[in-house]
Amino acid sequence: MTCILVLFFITIFASVFTKQTKVMLFIGTVTKWAHYGGRASSSGKKWILNTNNIFNLQAKDTTKSKFFYVDNLFDSRRGAKLVNIEEATSVVTTAFDATYNSKYITLAVYPDHDTSQSTVNRVIPVDSITLGSPYTTYDVAPSWITYSEGGKDVKVLVNDHIQDIIDLADTGTTTTSTTLS
Repeated sequence: MTCILVLFFITIFASVFTKQTKVMLFIGTVTKWAHYGGRASSSGKKWILNTNNIFNLQAKDTTKSKFFYVDNLFDSRRGAKLVNIEEATSVVTTAFDATYNSKYITLAVYPDHDTSQSTVNRVIPVDSITLGSPYTTYDVAPSWITYSEGGKDVKVLVNDHIQDIIDLADTGTTTTSTTLS
């Protein structure tokens, strides 16, 4: 019995420290975000979404998707909101199956959301990222990122494009070079 318990704990320990992270972030072009924070009016805006927060994924008009999205899995008062996106369900299911190499990413955060200040590095668990969007209506850096810390939402302004954040989680490097000058 002791031998079985030891093997069990070795297996758990090994999987925790050698397994890739199963966090699935993707960029969706939101056409409708029902009843929350005015997001429904931002038709066509790109958002980083976390598949851990998606429920009831369905096809919409054969080439698009709709689902329920929970911003904060630790706050039951907020509930799930209906989201429609331009991307097909196959894009979302591919994101569900993605495996990232990084459990944590380091992002350059603007203190007090002030782009005139120098950035400071902040390490953020990838699986805690719930939302991300461009800072302006233009699809350039910087970006807003919301993540959960201790069950509460933390919103930060980072000097990265939303695609860079996905790339950092996936490979540890970025592929785009869009920054605020």
